[in-house]
Amino acid sequence: MMFLGHYAVGFLLKKKFNALPLWILFIAVQLVDILAFTLVLFDVEKMSYNPTSNPFLRTSMDYIPFTHSLSSSLGIALIVFLVFWKLKNKTWGIALSMGVISHWFIDFIAHKPDMPLIFDSYKVGLGLWNYPWIAFLVEIGFFIGAGYYLYKDSENLKRPIILMAILVIFYTPTMFAPEGEVPVVIVGILSLSFYTIFAVLTWWTERGKK
Repeated sequence: MMFLGHYAVGFLLKKKFNALPLWILFIAVQLVDILAFTLVLFDVEKMSYNPTSNPFLRTSMDYIPFTHSLSSSLGIALIVFLVFWKLKNKTWGIALSMGVISHWFIDFIAHKPDMPLIFDSYKVGLGLWNYPWIAFLVEIGFFIGAGYYLYKDSENLKRPIILMAILVIFYTPTMFAPEGEVPVVIVGILSLSFYTIFAVLTWWTERGKK
């Protein structure tokens, strides 16, 4: 699944909606995957290992209608909008729902045709991952470009640079990972753990600006 590309959208949303904490935006842009891996752990959605030399295609998304269909993503985004409109204000609702729905469109660019439009039907995907080196460089470039756009006028760049460096360092081994099956349960637990760690790291990054 896309990684840095989603966080790049978080940077862009932070630039537009500066009042929102970046760590919450980071959760919003990954909320679809957070829900997906949670449902996989409970055996509601299905993923499996796909033996291939292409590191980006080793996770087969066999049954993901509740999180990764366009219809479901729109539903999740609507719920997020209504909840945060009620809890905070309309701007929060708009920004976070945009983050949620952006996930589907970023995945649509990268994935092979396994992204459903309606529940588990009409699967689409542009297949950028079929060209792993291009996908790898595009994602890193998008992330760094979005980070630069957000932080270019900041006076204190130390923590943002640390944040971006850690994310790039974490992502880079994906391209060079040796072929081999990792149980989906382990992938799910690790992914949820990393999403939590990165949200905390982003909170720490913004604390440094105060």
